[in-house]
Amino acid sequence: MQDSHTWKLFSLEDTNHIGWCLAKSLKGTENIFIYGNLGTGKTSLCRAIISSMGYKDRIKSPTYTIIEHYNIDGFYINHLDLYRIADPEELFFSGISEQLMTGVSLIEWPDNGSGILKKPDVKIYLDYEDNCRSIHIVSSSASGANLLSSIRSLVNLKD
Repeated sequence: MQDSHTWKLFSLEDTNHIGWCLAKSLKGTENIFIYGNLGTGKTSLCRAIISSMGYKDRIKSPTYTIIEHYNIDGFYINHLDLYRIADPEELFFSGISEQLMTGVSLIEWPDNGSGILKKPDVKIYLDYEDNCRSIHIVSSSASGANLLSSIRSLVNLKD
């Protein structure tokens, strides 16, 4: 089931385009892990996905709140930033893991929730590459393979 694709991102507009493609490809239950160093565009990608789904209000970074929930006309998105989580058990004891039972979950710094989070459908890796950024999307389930296939059909960027 594992498949992957890499695109180069030369601008915020490119990141927004990939976010739009992801948003248009979501079915509503995907678990998406997002990896990358500080400043590689994880939160920008999440904002692009959420706004492309039709959310009109300010999209806050969950750096301090850990989780932000969005209900967009009955389509649920959970946006998590686990950078500040020192022990994965914090997710269990805080009840956050239970809040992820419905909707799409966009999870930044997922390694900090290891053992508590359900397995991802897709892993997204953002990185610096020469004078641009790159996004590498890896499917890790049948749902993830369908998502990646749909994204590929929509993306209008150079590989």
